[in-house]
Amino acid sequence: MNLYEIHRSIAARQRRDPFCDLKAEMRQLSSSMFDPGVREVEILETISEIKDLEKELPHHLKRYGSMMERAVLSGNYTAERPYQIRHRYEEQRKAGNIYILTAPSRPEQCKLGATTLDMSKRCQLYRCKYGYEVKVTFSLWTVAPFTLENQVKQKAAHLRVCGNTIGDSIEWYRAEPGQMRSLIDDALSEHT
Repeated sequence: MNLYEIHRSIAARQRRDPFCDLKAEMRQLSSSMFDPGVREVEILETISEIKDLEKELPHHLKRYGSMMERAVLSGNYTAERPYQIRHRYEEQRKAGNIYILTAPSRPEQCKLGATTLDMSKRCQLYRCKYGYEVKVTFSLWTVAPFTLENQVKQKAAHLRVCGNTIGDSIEWYRAEPGQMRSLIDDALSEHT
């Protein structure tokens, strides 16, 4: 059993009912099972707390606690965040690049991103995955690039290109690189 998939179900339930303290507490608990260095005994304690909270849920909602407990006790489980998002939760002080890309096939748009990879490798991987060329218009080596990227994404949310969920990256914005660079500079200045 993949405990992360169960956590996603618990988190989705809470997002649908954002003012329910019970569901928010269950989401927070389920998320803690994936913290670095968490031992199996701590996962079982967390699951026990989730089971206690589930007793207060409406009867029509699915209970996950007993399923998770059986999986952990039998050793038939995984408790890791997927590789694609793991970097968001690991060492926050890790250095890397925050960057802006442009593409001839996407006029008047730019892509915001963060990576710990070399930028030429990042562009090569992008081309292999999405099938078109990108050009680095800005790159800055910084501490905690993923945290900085998330701050800039919040500032640029109104510029985000919608509808890129099928076969393309969703991190493109209707903005000139200079405009996105200003948002990065603003986010950096807030921390100095």
